[in-house]
Parts: sequence; structure tokens; C-alpha cells
Amino acid sequence: MTACSFGVLTGDDAEKLRQLRREVVAVSPVGMGTTLDEELQRPIEFFRNEISFQAPSRVFAAFSGDRVVAMAGIRWPTKHPSGHHKTILYGVQTAPDFRRQSLGRRLVTQAIDHAFSSGCLRIYLYVYLPNVEAVSLYESLGFIASGAEPEELNIEGTYHDLQYMSLRNPMANDWSHGDGGAVAA
Repeated sequence: MTACSFGVLTGDDAEKLRQLRREVVAVSPVGMGTTLDEELQRPIEFFRNEISFQAPSRVFAAFSGDRVVAMAGIRWPTKHPSGHHKTILYGVQTAPDFRRQSLGRRLVTQAIDHAFSSGCLRIYLYVYLPNVEAVSLYESLGFIASGAEPEELNIEGTYHDLQYMSLRNPMANDWSHGDGGAVAA
């Protein structure tokens, strides 16, 4: 097991993220939802944008020296008060030569803790199938399946489903689900 340090990515780490994604896509194109050829065409601005969301959004990372070897991001999809209760877990990935060291679990747990301590009620994510390792990790952390899109991805002529999952903050007050805007007559 290689010793890693942990931190947060910023827009300045875009090139490091690009290298990590290329390594991961080369061995797990379905898991990343893209082919290596597609990945190689992405401009550096794509990677900078992936890690440049405003606080409290954050991208947690594991480093081996100066190399990013794993990451997990958490972002708020809107600044509007009506949507501040939800976040999206995204970009969970580990370099092939650093797998089986629980780096993904550690970073996802950090992201979950950060989201819930920042007032998040529910975390959403999606995963392309098959991806037994990712689904197993998320389920072990309490995520449940919450929907699917059949045949959402086509990699080299094979269609793959997209599985949505979510996790509710177990410490949240029993917030009202509302009545959907119904008005009593």
C-alpha cells in the first residue's frame, strides 16, 4: 500500500485531474461514461470547470506525491434556497494502480460528511452499469437506488443503463415533504 496525502482540488489542479481521468477511462470507459478517444479530445477548460464550483461545493482528493490518484466531488446544483437541501456526488474515481486501498471510500465519506455538515438533506449520484464495485461501495454507505435510464450510454456498440442513487441525511430533522403546492378550497 502506497502512502497518500489528502486535500482539496482547485482549478489549478486541472492538468492533474486530466491525467487521472485518462488513466481511469483507459481501463474503465463504462464507469466513466466516455471512451478514451472522447476523453483525449476534452480541452483543459473542461477539467478546470469540473473542480471549480463555488463553496460549499468541494472536490476531495488523494495524492501520491504531486499526482492526483483518487477524487470524489460534492456540489450544490443550485444557489437558490429551494434547492439548497440537495447535493450531487460526482467524479468518484481512483487510478488503476491505487485501487483496493479504500481511497474511494475515504473520499466519498469525506464528501458525504461535508455535505451533511453543510446542511444537505439528500445526496444524489448516478452510476453507469455494470459497475459492481461502485454500486457496492455506495450501497455500503447507505445509498439506495432511486431510478434508472435504460440504454443511456453506448460504448463500442453496447448499451449501458444509468442507475440513480440517493442518500438521506440520517441526522436531518423530519422535514416536511410539503403538499406539492396544493391549495385547499
